[in-house]
Amino acid sequence: MVEYLRLDPLALEGIRRSESWPLLVESSWEDGLPRIFASGPEEVRAAKPTWPAIERQGSEDLHRLCALLSLAWGEPWQVRTSPKPSEHLDAEVPDSWPAPPRWHQDDDFPPSHQEGLPDWISTAWDQVGTDDHVAAALTAWHQGLLLTPQHPSFAHVALVGAIEELSHASPFAAIVDNGLPVPCHTCDARHDASQRFWRMVRQVAAGAEVAELKELNPLGKRGAAAHGARLPGIETTYGSVVLLDWIPPSPEGDPPRFEFNPDDPAQIFVLKVVPAVRGIARRLLLKALGAPANSFTPGLGAA
Repeated sequence: MVEYLRLDPLALEGIRRSESWPLLVESSWEDGLPRIFASGPEEVRAAKPTWPAIERQGSEDLHRLCALLSLAWGEPWQVRTSPKPSEHLDAEVPDSWPAPPRWHQDDDFPPSHQEGLPDWISTAWDQVGTDDHVAAALTAWHQGLLLTPQHPSFAHVALVGAIEELSHASPFAAIVDNGLPVPCHTCDARHDASQRFWRMVRQVAAGAEVAELKELNPLGKRGAAAHGARLPGIETTYGSVVLLDWIPPSPEGDPPRFEFNPDDPAQIFVLKVVPAVRGIARRLLLKALGAPANSFTPGLGAA
């Protein structure tokens, strides 16, 4: 499906072509749906499930599917349209948009590639439905993925939150809790969040990777954004053409280039901190959901 979108914020008058391959999802919901009750003075009458109830259930299922597909394939899948009754509207991909006037880009399409679902998706679907901690962490990670391009500071808050929430999930809770102070149930205080975070990181990373991540101070940057002190990302400069430094051609004949600046805090945050934490969170989710080990090979910048 081809759409032509405005190029904002780089140029409101500009246009870019967006290509996507929508997935059509069909299902039926017969049991377990909320039912609408009409109550009178002495009666409660159960009605058939209404479409709003079915649509809400379907929307929740679509969200879970998009989050799992994003986790498996490392791409930000998202719901593009709400559930519709198939008897009223056949499921089909809308027609592509015609090219706007003065559009000169080559319109050749890349070849299609079929990609099957990983085997672990089926069991992961059920686990997400029964483990609230895993479900919440998966949602936080998915929202962080969607937020990253425009709101990396708040994406980082979501990604760190996903790791912290997973520390309470059944696959990790006993390991993480071992040796930590007993939480105070009177004041509802949890274990030290920093210790929980780093214990979780060490479930899928070690050695130089952990040391490098500590140097990047992900918790300090999360705290700055979450508590309103400072946004370490590009939110205040969003719309600038490039993030990397532009190096002009040298008198010696070296060509112009873009270069990472290790002294630029925004570059460090967007290009190192966020991908690192996103990768750690993804590996932890994959591990929690029983994905094979080769699905989450360690690497600081893994997406």
